[in-house]
Amino acid sequence: MNDDQPPPSKTRGLLQKIIGLLQKQNSKQDLRDYLQEAQDNHIIDTEEAAMIAGVLAVSEQRVRNVMLPKSKMVTVCEDMTFEQIISLVIDSGHSRFPVARDDDIIGILLAKDLLGFLRTSTEDFSISKLMRSVYYIPESKPLNVMLHEFRLHRLHMAIVTSEYGDIAGLITIEDVIEEIIGEIDDEHDSEDNEDIKKVGTGKYLVSAL
Repeated sequence: MNDDQPPPSKTRGLLQKIIGLLQKQNSKQDLRDYLQEAQDNHIIDTEEAAMIAGVLAVSEQRVRNVMLPKSKMVTVCEDMTFEQIISLVIDSGHSRFPVARDDDIIGILLAKDLLGFLRTSTEDFSISKLMRSVYYIPESKPLNVMLHEFRLHRLHMAIVTSEYGDIAGLITIEDVIEEIIGEIDDEHDSEDNEDIKKVGTGKYLVSAL
């Protein structure tokens, strides 16, 4: 046996304690202590300990703690032209956009749904025909519940409302996952990751989606 490795009985004991504590409601600090002990004894590595700690942190946080506030949201207006929306897609690098009507959000527009109009006439273009339905959630919702709803409803984005019913911001499934595993390089972080790029007058380079 490697001298750096703990005895099997000690490993089993610590893991059983961790599993037992995970099933209890008011033992998060005890679990953190056992996680530290497991890490110190090389039962789990630093990355595994950080991920479990991230799961604990998610259960303690609310949507308001990680959401993108309304002031930083990139939205499309329901009366924007196709060219205006394409320019916004290119400039922002995002793939999903809340559709705004005054101070309300009435839908979600996916950049990939615009692709069909790149080869045809845009005379019949209508945001209302393309946008998806909105999933609203209160800013007080726990993050672990939010993650469950994202998975249950196969959602990537939800619009956050304040206690007064106003739009407070938005949250994505990536926002929640990053609280567990750390920063993810995605469409919001890299300017080089563009689904649609303008290469000339009326000409666009489209990446596979």
